[in-house]
Amino acid sequence: MRVRPALIVLAAAAMVAPPVFADAAPPSVEARAEAEADGMLLAQALYCGAPENVGTALMAALQRRAQAATPTGAGSFDAVAYQRVVMEGFERMAGTLKSIDAQWESESTSPSPQRVQQYVEECTQVQREVDALLTAADDAGPSAMPASSLP
Repeated sequence: MRVRPALIVLAAAAMVAPPVFADAAPPSVEARAEAEADGMLLAQALYCGAPENVGTALMAALQRRAQAATPTGAGSFDAVAYQRVVMEGFERMAGTLKSIDAQWESESTSPSPQRVQQYVEECTQVQREVDALLTAADDAGPSAMPASSLP
């Protein structure tokens, strides 16, 4: 399994989180869904072989994007709540990826050509999304993730 859950914790700890204000409103349904999707993207990126520095840069870029999207301004952004929901999305996707891997691994000792093609296609899409986010955030240049390898 390529997902390294400790990396999200490292990524979150490595960031300088904005202050959390006691009067911050609970996240909206939309903000919660976005934060969960951010965690899922992070899990996918790590599963696809993104190095730790890319995972850290991606987490920082995702948090800045979420903070900028806060309708009441950055002063009401609750970084701790955001990171908690990101972790929930990360863990959910990591579990899904682990289940998929277990299913494929139980069928044979080597991945089928279809499985390899699916992995490469999915990881290529994840790489495009990560590269776009990091380029937009100026956290890393294009192609920050390595080319997809075999599952």
